[in-house]
Amino acid sequence: MSVMQRLTLEYNEPGPSPLIVKLTPDITEPRLIGAVLRLFDAEVQAYNNKLSDHINMPHCYYADSRPDGRFIMVLEDLAPATTPDQVMGASADAARQMVDAIIPLHIAFLGRTRTDARVKDWLMKIDDPLFIRKLLKDECLKICGTLEHMLHEKGFHDDVEHISLLIAASKLMVDKYDEFVAIFDAMPHTKGGMAAAFSINHGDYRCENVFLDKNKSTIIDFQGLMEGPAEIDINYLISGSLSPTLRHDIEEELLLRYWKGMVAQGSEAGHPMETEYPLWQFLVNYQFWTCSTLLTMVVGLDVCKGNPSERTLELVKVSLVRFSHFLEDWNFIEAMNRHLSAPFALSKEQQCELLPAKYQELIARMDQRQ
Repeated sequence: MSVMQRLTLEYNEPGPSPLIVKLTPDITEPRLIGAVLRLFDAEVQAYNNKLSDHINMPHCYYADSRPDGRFIMVLEDLAPATTPDQVMGASADAARQMVDAIIPLHIAFLGRTRTDARVKDWLMKIDDPLFIRKLLKDECLKICGTLEHMLHEKGFHDDVEHISLLIAASKLMVDKYDEFVAIFDAMPHTKGGMAAAFSINHGDYRCENVFLDKNKSTIIDFQGLMEGPAEIDINYLISGSLSPTLRHDIEEELLLRYWKGMVAQGSEAGHPMETEYPLWQFLVNYQFWTCSTLLTMVVGLDVCKGNPSERTLELVKVSLVRFSHFLEDWNFIEAMNRHLSAPFALSKEQQCELLPAKYQELIARMDQRQ
């Protein structure tokens, strides 16, 4: 969705060099998509409205965009910091850093996406009719309808275990898409239930969008910013950036780390998080918003059609394995069927029964302590 160049400059007087320049894509389709959905403008706005007050971002020397999709950003070069390799997967320490790094952004705009002057006029809303009801629906229906054929064509069935789960999950989203979208209409945008943590979503929060340097995490790539439940970013990060083995080992630790961080920082910011955002609600939300990661996943799979490089195909295969395991571990299909059949009508007990057994036990232990 962009063209990027590293510039090495010479000055008569001291000045920054090298710099990273991010520019309009030179291919028509992504340029049109970026203009219509205001993806380029969102990233420019993120820098110009100083979201860097809350999270580490590259220093921005200049950023501007136009309605026709043209944009330019002149950014700090973060070298020698590096990102984890998405194919290899993040380490446990990197995952902990990335979980910690996103919490301040979620807290800063918690319940304020439609009132905060820095974001309310440009941030895409979760009930945006063009994006949610038209473009995303049309794209997902098209891709999910041909997903099984595409996977066979690329030979992924020979390499990926549990691929039938991904196909079944994508078919479920096609069949239930209107019910899924209807949840947004009934959902309050400030607090309560699944909307308890409505804030800003990064939109593509994966390990290759976080530069790590010692104990500092710097986040990049803000074209996908939109309003939404905070759990989407954490679901997307954990399901896609960790190997299944490592996720099994540290997922519970990471989820508790995120939830405790939200509670602690939220309380400092004046949000009564312990009552509005109990652990059981966070875990239910985390499970439910797998649907958002799924939609992002199937749209992303379409990329391999036009970019059949070895690296792209390898990343697709790795992502399919990780996400298929995730769908199985989190009982996604049964949980989504239950939630969509009775939106906002399930009791705490009914929602918790849909969680993996170890998280039901964790909630029971927490309830006993209280």
